[in-house]
Amino acid sequence: MNLLSLCVLVLVASSAYSQQSSYYSQPQQLQQTPITFNSNQPLFSLPVALKSSPNDQIIMPQPGFQPPVAFAPSGTQQSVQTIGSIQQQIASNLFKHRVLGTNVPNIPRFCSFQSDIECDPNFPYRQLNGSCNNLNNLWWGKAETPYKRYLDSDYADKVNEPRASIDGSELPNARDISCTLHREAHEIEPFITHIFMQWGQIVSHDISSLSLTTDEERDISSCDSCVRTQKCMPIMIQANVSCGCVNQMRHECLEFLRSSAAFGDLACNDVRREQLNLQTSYLDASIVYGIIESDLAPLIEGRGKFKVQRGRNILPPDMTPEPSDCIDFTDKRRCFLAGDNRVNQNPGLQMLQTVLVREHNRIAEILGSLNPTWNDRTVFEETRRIVIAQVQHITYNEYVPILLGENVARIMGLLPLQGTEQTNIYDSRVDPRTANEFAAGVGRFGHSMIRSIYSRVDSNYKNIGSFMLRNKFFRSNMFYDDDVNGGLESVARGFLKDPSMKVDRWFTEDISRHLFETNDEFSRPFHFDLVSVNIQRGRDHGLPAYVKFREFCKLAPIRSWDEMRNFIHSDSVDIFMSLYKFVEDVDLYSAGLSEFKQNGALVGPTFTCVLAKQFRDLKFGDRFWYETSQAPASFTPRQLAEIRKMSLSKLLCRNLKDTPKIQPRAMISSKLKENALIDCSELTDIDWSLWKS
Repeated sequence: MNLLSLCVLVLVASSAYSQQSSYYSQPQQLQQTPITFNSNQPLFSLPVALKSSPNDQIIMPQPGFQPPVAFAPSGTQQSVQTIGSIQQQIASNLFKHRVLGTNVPNIPRFCSFQSDIECDPNFPYRQLNGSCNNLNNLWWGKAETPYKRYLDSDYADKVNEPRASIDGSELPNARDISCTLHREAHEIEPFITHIFMQWGQIVSHDISSLSLTTDEERDISSCDSCVRTQKCMPIMIQANVSCGCVNQMRHECLEFLRSSAAFGDLACNDVRREQLNLQTSYLDASIVYGIIESDLAPLIEGRGKFKVQRGRNILPPDMTPEPSDCIDFTDKRRCFLAGDNRVNQNPGLQMLQTVLVREHNRIAEILGSLNPTWNDRTVFEETRRIVIAQVQHITYNEYVPILLGENVARIMGLLPLQGTEQTNIYDSRVDPRTANEFAAGVGRFGHSMIRSIYSRVDSNYKNIGSFMLRNKFFRSNMFYDDDVNGGLESVARGFLKDPSMKVDRWFTEDISRHLFETNDEFSRPFHFDLVSVNIQRGRDHGLPAYVKFREFCKLAPIRSWDEMRNFIHSDSVDIFMSLYKFVEDVDLYSAGLSEFKQNGALVGPTFTCVLAKQFRDLKFGDRFWYETSQAPASFTPRQLAEIRKMSLSKLLCRNLKDTPKIQPRAMISSKLKENALIDCSELTDIDWSLWKS
C-alpha cells in the first residue's frame, strides 16, 4: 500500500439540502457564568493587524470587487487536476507576459465558481457545504473553494514556483531543518492536559482540509521517483547523521505532493497559485456531519441519529474490502466511518469524533421524545445546531483563552457572553474563510504538543497500560478491547490525565521519524516526517517568510541575526544561521515555534497574532454564530443560557461509560487543587424542556 494514499483527499461534487422549520420557546432572563481562565499577566499593546474593525483592509473586499454567486451544479464541475492544469497554464503565460514581455495566446478559462447558488435567507439551518452563510458572498466559507490570505503569496516566479531565498537560490533542505532544529525533547505543559492538543486538532480539521495534486488517472502518489516536477517537491534525504536517515531508511527522498492548484480568487481573475480548502471554513462540526448529503446519508438512521456499532457504541465500521486508511484490521475489528475521512488517522481523533457522535445521538433521543411530531430530518437538524453550538462554545470558552491567553481573547472579542445575553456582532463584510497562513503554517503549531506515549486509565484514573503513537496510526483495534483494557473510555481518560507537550521547536520522533511507518519487502523501514512536510507545505503554498509576518503583526522588526536573538533563543538562532543564507529567508513555521512566549499565551506573539485574527474572523463572519440574536439562526435567550452551561468535561461525562469522576475543566490538569476531580453528577445537564415545541 502506498502510504501517501492514506492522506490523499478526493474532491467530490457538492449538494445542498433544504428544509424549513418553525421555532418556539419564550425568552426569559437567566444568568450563568461561563468557565474562564484567569491570567495575572499584564496587558500588552496589541499589534495593529489584530485590531479588526469595519474599515480593516484585511477583512474587506478589494475596491470594485464584484463577489460572484457561483457554483458548478453537480455533474458539471471539472476535476481539481483539470482546473489546476488550466490555472498553471494561465499562470505560466501571465509570468511570460508580465515579467518577460512575451506575447502569449488567450487560454480558455473555466471558473468553477460562476454558477448561481440558490439561497433562502429565512432557512434556519446551515448548509452542509457552508454556502449561503454570507448572503452577499454566497461562496464565502463554502467547502471546495480557495483559502484566503492575510499576506500576498511569495512564489519564486510570482505566480507558481515555491518560495525561494531572497537571492533566488533554493531554501535549505526541509529535512535538515527538522533534524537539527526540531529534534525530540520532552518539555511538558504540566497543567495543560493532552486533550487540549486533541481538541485543537478537532478545530483544525473542522475548518481546513488540503486537496493534494494526484495522478490524473490514478488516485495514488505520482511522486515516488524523487524527481522534482510540477506536482512533486520531494524532500531529499541527505547524509545528516542527526536523523540517522541514510543508515536506517536507505531511501533517497520523502515523497511530497504539491497541493492542488486553484485560482487566487472566487472570480478566477487572480492567476497566482492558490490552494483549495475541501472543508467548510466555519466552525460547524463538519467533521461530524460531512459536507455533502451523499456522504451523510449512509451514516444516518431513524429519528435523526447516527449509526453506531451496537454494544460498544462506537463509530460504524468501514467494510471496504481493502480500505486505504486502515492497517491491521480484521473482519470483526474494522476502522471507522465518519463525516470526515481523516477520522482513522490517530486514536485521539477516533475517540473525540466518537464522543461527538454519541452526544448527537443522546440529544436526538431527548428531542425526539420531547417532540414526537417532528420528522426525522427536523430532529437531526435541531440536534445538529445544538452540537455545533457546543463545539463553538467549548472552543471559545475553554480552548482559545488557554491558547492565546485570556487578555488577548478578551481584547479581540473572542470570549463568550454570559447568561441569556445575545449578540449582534455578525458583520457581512468579514471574510470568514480559513487563511492559507493557518492551513499551511500557523495552524500546525499543535504538532509540537503531541506526546510519544499515551496512557490508558481506569475509572479511578489509575494507569492500566499505555501505547506509543507510532504504533496506532490508522489502527482501531484497541477500541474493541473494552472487556480487557477499557476500550475507548480508557483512552479518553488517558487524555484527561496526561499533560501535553509545550509549543516549542521540539517534536516527538513519533511524527518526525515514525509517522505512518512501515517496512518494505527487505524489512527496511519507511516513514514520513511531519515536521519536514509542514516546512515544505509552507513553501509549496508560497507563504512569506517569518520576518514578513512580524511586519504584518506590527511587531518589532528583525533585520539581522542579532535582532532575532531578542525574540528567539540564541541556540535556535545559531541553528538558523547555519542553515539559511539570510535572516529574511527563515520559514514562518520554524521561527514562529521558536519565539519567546508572552502575555500568558502558549504560542509566541507572531502565532498569537495570526491565530487571534483567524478566530476573530470565524466568529464575526459567521451569520449562524451560536450567540447571535438575529433570526432565523438564533436560539432563544433561555436556550442560549443552557448551552453556555456546556463544557468539555460535561460532554465527556455524558458520553463515557464507567467514568464517574472528571475535573471541572477538562483541558486543565486535575493536579491543581481548584480543578480536582468531582463527581460527574455535579455537572448538571441542560434543561431540555426549553426545546419542547
